[in-house]
Amino acid sequence: MIVLSHFYNEEYLLPYWLKHHRKIFDHGILVDYGSTDNSVNIIRELCPTWDIIQTSNDSFDARKVDEEIVRLESDISGWRICLNTTEFILGNFECLKGINEDKDIFIPCCPMVDSPEEVYKEPDPNLPLYKSRYHGISPFGSEEDFRIRLARRMSNYSIDYPVGRHYWRWDGYPFIILWYGYSPFNESLLKRKTQIQDKIPESDRVMGFGIHHITNEEEQKNKLIEYQNHKSFSSLKELIESYRFGLDDN
Repeated sequence: MIVLSHFYNEEYLLPYWLKHHRKIFDHGILVDYGSTDNSVNIIRELCPTWDIIQTSNDSFDARKVDEEIVRLESDISGWRICLNTTEFILGNFECLKGINEDKDIFIPCCPMVDSPEEVYKEPDPNLPLYKSRYHGISPFGSEEDFRIRLARRMSNYSIDYPVGRHYWRWDGYPFIILWYGYSPFNESLLKRKTQIQDKIPESDRVMGFGIHHITNEEEQKNKLIEYQNHKSFSSLKELIESYRFGLDDN
């Protein structure tokens, strides 16, 4: 199994993301969008056999981003998924071994959101992120809850994707993705959320692509409070545990 991702100045979350996914995937292909921080060195240290590729794009054009990933996927056989650095997958990967035909699996995403007590506090760097940050909103409540965060697609063949690679469905396979969009909520996360907008081209802005990246700290703080006040906001510790399927914490 192979995970693909694109990154730009992700040195804060990358150590958590890499330590988690190197236990799951055989290989990773990571596309660098011109990082100026320590991201590349972190990848080389924690996952030295994974590929780091310099993007061929000069901006974060949503269509070109997806086209680049599709080109990389065309040389891959077997299961693959593209995840952002905020997305942590869990599940029973043993169930994939018996699937021989071309298959798509749609995986629901849980928005992970700091509780008021956790805001601006650092998680324990010696623990998996889901062990120290486990509050959020489950996608398995009402239809409204599911649509808070769309599903990701995992497949075992090369296919075209809609812009952003998000879907409005889930088909019952034992997988879940923890989307750390509002956790750990601190200055590092706020910096991450506000840095990418300078790389979004005007053509995307006109089309409405990536507009969630065009934001400021005040908007993000208000969004955090909105999530915290959601009727389904709670501890997801038991839900997360049910999807670990023996994944160790080391």
